[in-house]
Amino acid sequence: MSNKRNLNIAVVEKEVERVWFRQKEAAKWLGVGESTIKDMRLNGTLSYYTFGGTVLIRKSDLERQIKKVT
Repeated sequence: MSNKRNLNIAVVEKEVERVWFRQKEAAKWLGVGESTIKDMRLNGTLSYYTFGGTVLIRKSDLERQIKKVT
């Protein structure tokens, strides 16, 4: 029974689109270094939120940054 439940959770997680990224994940998604993401946060060009000490960045904010440079 436990294996079936784990499988169902994995399928649901795979189908859900990612909306929030941690800083490291955001850097990987954009194809830049973490220091670039940090610089963008600190100079105000990238919005972010903190939750329990973790930096969270919305996917839509990352997409907005892509549109600015293309």
